[in-house]
Amino acid sequence: MGYLNGFDKDFSGLSDLRVSISEEATCFLDDEKAVDSISFALMPEHQGIPEQCDLTVSKNSDCDLVIGIDFGTSYTKVAIGDRQLNKSYAVPFRDCDGLDKFLIPSTIYVSQGEYSLVSGNETCDDLKLILFSNPGNHNYRIMVVAYWALILRHVRAWIFANHADLYWDKEIFWTISIGIPIVDKDDQKSVRMYEDLMRCAWRVAGKNRSINREGVKKLISRLAASNVNDDEPDIRVVPELAAQIYGFVVSNSFDDKAKNIYMMFDVGGGSLDSAIFHVKRGRGNRWVFSYFNAAVQPLGVLNLHRYRLEFWDRCLREHKAPKSLLKKISRSISSINDLKLIPQFFEDYFHGISVFFNHEKHNPDWIFGKKALKQVKIETLCKAVTSLRMLSREDVKNLSFYACGGGSGMQYYKSNLIQEVEKPSANSTWLRANEKLLPRPDNFHAEGVRNKDFDRLSVAYGLSQIELDGDDGLIWPDPLIKQHFDKLLDTTEVGTYISKDMV
Repeated sequence: MGYLNGFDKDFSGLSDLRVSISEEATCFLDDEKAVDSISFALMPEHQGIPEQCDLTVSKNSDCDLVIGIDFGTSYTKVAIGDRQLNKSYAVPFRDCDGLDKFLIPSTIYVSQGEYSLVSGNETCDDLKLILFSNPGNHNYRIMVVAYWALILRHVRAWIFANHADLYWDKEIFWTISIGIPIVDKDDQKSVRMYEDLMRCAWRVAGKNRSINREGVKKLISRLAASNVNDDEPDIRVVPELAAQIYGFVVSNSFDDKAKNIYMMFDVGGGSLDSAIFHVKRGRGNRWVFSYFNAAVQPLGVLNLHRYRLEFWDRCLREHKAPKSLLKKISRSISSINDLKLIPQFFEDYFHGISVFFNHEKHNPDWIFGKKALKQVKIETLCKAVTSLRMLSREDVKNLSFYACGGGSGMQYYKSNLIQEVEKPSANSTWLRANEKLLPRPDNFHAEGVRNKDFDRLSVAYGLSQIELDGDDGLIWPDPLIKQHFDKLLDTTEVGTYISKDMV
């Protein structure tokens, strides 16, 4: 899932627009609001090197803790799940209030070969994007392992310091669940890469020394030839949207007699993930789910931002804009990874520059928005009814959907995606859904986070709740086939016609 991998970047509108550039034109980066000051509240690293809370006392009992890591394009979020207590704790990283307290940039710093989450002479942003764009690049793998190791140290130090009363006399058996931006388990190469790098990160985090490039490099080189130790954690690599849905399913109750069909999509920094799924009772009277259909595409906020900037760059070069403005575009590509700092619309990037399109279809916001809408409404929802024939139109009548992720609160996605999903299509009035707020689980502890912001932490929560019994149906939800659903479909109700108004 690299930057706009497979995305058809349409710049045909450049030849069909008029541009007016004022002598006083400025870039949005000139605004003071485009500076993100972060005050970290990280635990001392050495406190997170041990894998147990108190090494000086004998252990009276065992407990299982699950570290759920949502390794995002812009931010990483972490939750720790305790199955015996039926609780999950969001792990704080920053000295502030509200949701931001639990977000740490997916950025690593390095000074003289030593890595840090806070500062350094060199900076590497977009760790997730560069890893998937260049999965074989050894330098990128080293940086990701170092980043994950630093995260693990902080997480262990935090739980030991803040909940020592619960774990000081317990032998902790760890599980690490990390999300991955794929739909299903067919991409075993990416899954294996995540497993190997996370196992290496665990070993790096447990070494009683600073985390440096040479040390990480040596452990990575030895990983292929080493065996998994009995005392090492079980590592689960889970599709991000599956984890999000899983958290929704296990923390809620459902009516056995209801259809229990839902749609969910997550607008992240890099990708847009979408799925339509069915909730039913499984073994042990637990609620489980299966996909009808799902999709992941590089249509997240940072990719929208970069697509706009590429359009602006070509537009301004063609119209002989001052070089100072072109430099601002280059600077923005490399310096913006906070979703809150990205302008809401294409026109907001510059003051004193007006762009006039002869047709809205040439506006990059329109082009990108239609691709996002097509993924959710056509390739996820409509396809489940038409070409896949897993659902009838009656099945999706009054369908509810949950919009999640940092981008879902952005006005651009509200206007071009969420509100459009709620509208019926001109020739297919059944093709619509109703937005609902993702409910916050009662067993999730994240001090100061508003209920409406829970969706930003919902992937980490779901990962921290993953079952430990190896029920792959919960972790890798397979697409439903007709006989798995409560009733056979009446195929006379299912049409295969898709009009131009549905796309």
